Amino acid sequence: MKLSNQHQYTILCEDAQMRTFLVAFLKCLGINTHKISVVPIPAGVGCGEAHVRTGLTKELELLHRNKHLRKTLLVCIDADKYSYDERKQFLHKSYSESFPDGDIDDEMMLIWIPKREIETWIAYFNGKNVDEDMEFRHGGQPVSCKKEANKMYIFLQNEEENVETALHSLQKAKEEYVRICKKQKSAEK
Repeated sequence: MKLSNQHQYTILCEDAQMRTFLVAFLKCLGINTHKISVVPIPAGVGCGEAHVRTGLTKELELLHRNKHLRKTLLVCIDADKYSYDERKQFLHKSYSESFPDGDIDDEMMLIWIPKREIETWIAYFNGKNVDEDMEFRHGGQPVSCKKEANKMYIFLQNEEENVETALHSLQKAKEEYVRICKKQKSAEK
């Protein structure tokens, strides 16, 4: 199952490392660069979570206004010290405050929540022994992660792969990926 090449993708994420990973991932799917846009990431440390939270409403309003276009919002936010479920509840709450009559699962929006951070997924796909409570963040420029993004693509495509052995947040990412692929396919009929 793959994301549709007929859609345009807007990435809303916390930082440059996430952006690098997500763009590389979309390219692994064969999505052309001109179909990918990234909401500008704020400068400074510690403001990424607030950027995603406040940007979510704005990007969904744009998505609603342009329903006739095939657009998918890709949201990525670190779980940080919270559990996956706590961070997901946080997004649901932000969503329901802005769209009280809506259902977040009805949106053409893929939500990924790496636990602890995106660097955890990169380390995992790089073959490191990973505990989702360990911190892998580095202080420098984002690292190239094309190989790891390709391994994410393979992980999501491989139905035989034993998902139970993967990180919890990757299991959830795969569920979300399958959900949005089905939603895209249904919308294209």
